[in-house]
Amino acid sequence: ISYHRNGEVRRNGPEFLALSQEELEALPDPDFDLVHFAALKVVPVSRTWGCSGRCRFCRVKNEPRSISPGRFAQHIKDLVSKGFRRFFIVDDRSEEDMAGFTAWLQEIADFRRERRVRRLDFTLQARLSLAEEPEVLDLMYQAGVRTAAIGFESPIPEEVWAMRKPIAPQKMVEWTKIWKKHGFY
Repeated sequence: ISYHRNGEVRRNGPEFLALSQEELEALPDPDFDLVHFAALKVVPVSRTWGCSGRCRFCRVKNEPRSISPGRFAQHIKDLVSKGFRRFFIVDDRSEEDMAGFTAWLQEIADFRRERRVRRLDFTLQARLSLAEEPEVLDLMYQAGVRTAAIGFESPIPEEVWAMRKPIAPQKMVEWTKIWKKHGFY
């Protein structure tokens, strides 16, 4: 991070950018009320930063770090209590931490059921191969995920290999049909 102080340019070293888990948990939730005249229709929320994939074309090269699933679910519940119902999860890959991903999904699905929250709509980014986890897709739908942003880089095996994408091109159509069958846009 670079900034000006007393007329000179200062730069933080990388040691200031890697927060401990305790420091991540202690960060305040974004307060969109501070953005004057902003009429948010879709609220950006984030739990995980980074990606363990090393796709050649991707700019996201840092190791994944996450806040706890409970903290993330509570943040969403707080936003729902303020009247928000549409969310875009800006994580590079929501399922990067599968245990944490399913934990917050379950908490939101339970919250929806217990509080009878009918209208809740999430958009998130995920890998197409998540289709091999039908119980996770079911849980996503129960939590309110309706749209999945999925990269279809190439159906050509040599290109996928060259990009270092962890995907089997021959399964792309099959996996897409599974996502559609589960009701995702």
